[in-house]
Amino acid sequence: MTFDAKPQEIDSLKSNLISSTGDDGSGGGFVCTSEASGFHDGIGTLESPYQICSWSQLNATRNNLSCSYVLISDLSSSDLNYSGLGDDWQPIGTGSGADSFSGNFNGNGYTISNLTINKPEVNCVGLFGVVSGNITNVDLNVVSVTGQNSVGGLVGNQISGTISSSSATVSGNVTASSWNAGGLVGYQDGGTISDSSATVSGNVTAGTWNAGGLVGVSHGTISSSSATVSGSVSSAVNDVGGLVGYQNGGTISDSSATISGSVTASNQYAGGLVGRQSSGTISNSYATGSVSGNEDVGGLVGYSGGTISNSYSTGNVSGNKKVGGLVSSSGGTISNSYSTGNVSGNEKVGGLVGRQSSGTISNSYSTGNVTGSSAVGGLVGIREGGNTINSYWNNQTSGQSTSAGGTGKTTAEMKTQNTFAGWDFPSIWNINEGTSYPYLQWQNL
Repeated sequence: MTFDAKPQEIDSLKSNLISSTGDDGSGGGFVCTSEASGFHDGIGTLESPYQICSWSQLNATRNNLSCSYVLISDLSSSDLNYSGLGDDWQPIGTGSGADSFSGNFNGNGYTISNLTINKPEVNCVGLFGVVSGNITNVDLNVVSVTGQNSVGGLVGNQISGTISSSSATVSGNVTASSWNAGGLVGYQDGGTISDSSATVSGNVTAGTWNAGGLVGVSHGTISSSSATVSGSVSSAVNDVGGLVGYQNGGTISDSSATISGSVTASNQYAGGLVGRQSSGTISNSYATGSVSGNEDVGGLVGYSGGTISNSYSTGNVSGNKKVGGLVSSSGGTISNSYSTGNVSGNEKVGGLVGRQSSGTISNSYSTGNVTGSSAVGGLVGIREGGNTINSYWNNQTSGQSTSAGGTGKTTAEMKTQNTFAGWDFPSIWNINEGTSYPYLQWQNL
């Protein structure tokens, strides 16, 4: 977007903000008007986007899905036209191709509040239903958004394009009665999400599979984004993550999930950051806070068949089978990563990985207490294939003297750089000799 006016620059727009009564905003406040176009001003181009200052004008964006728009005031339940629009919103963009929102929308730092959608039998539900264009600088407050499949506070289905510098606060509920629920985006089929966030004090829920604090399902790129969960993220079956429920391809980088509430899958695949990673990459990312489930529960990722590097988790993890401090089951590659949370389960329980089926674990460690009944290890619970290289666990704090992979070390040894032969200090790792465990250079501790 080239239009980037902020509230403090509104004086430059005064010539366009005069109502039929002649109010120029001095003393009388901002007056939202409507031109022949149906918008406050503008012609719908990048250089002169249509200006939106009312719910009815926001609603009118659906009439031309390829134009450019900019918000020039907050929208809330106290505004004219909220009743019948904001409290019963119809998603903008309802399908692929010409039916998706392919234009540009700049929230301009203003807030859209009290969004309510109740479409339990409709797919692709959010402020925007289907998006192939660009959305930036949107601040959204969600009361309740309900749909069937692919439900998000901001976007139901992102086909392509970019979502940047945007946020959703979920104080109520984002609910997919079937699949794919996310605080910000329900289903990311492609495109990029960057510098964006979701704050979930309410509930993000999928009736079957795929629920994430930020995104339900991701096939695209997510960077420098986060989810903060003080409420709950859950599914009735599988694939729940603090940030992303299910990652299948694409990349997640420089991103995080902070959990003080609950992230839970009733059946399988729950992770602090990602519930299930079939493929793709995760790098320079982390999760904090507790994660629970039945099977395949991990502090960072539930199941991983992709690549994880330079990442960590600190939360406690509990489940029944295949439970790991970082990853529950690994068939991919884990490098330069660590976990510090306590891990408890029944079988196939490990401080870093519960079950390693194939792939490689290298230059990684765990320090949390590990408890279980069978196939329990300080670093790896059970190894059915693959290799573990230059990786360690604390054999004092873990309560475990054995592991299916890795080498046990004392607390003192784990705080000594010489222990970690072959590790890249200081390009990737750093350590405060004698006082700290290794930490990743990008953490800037």
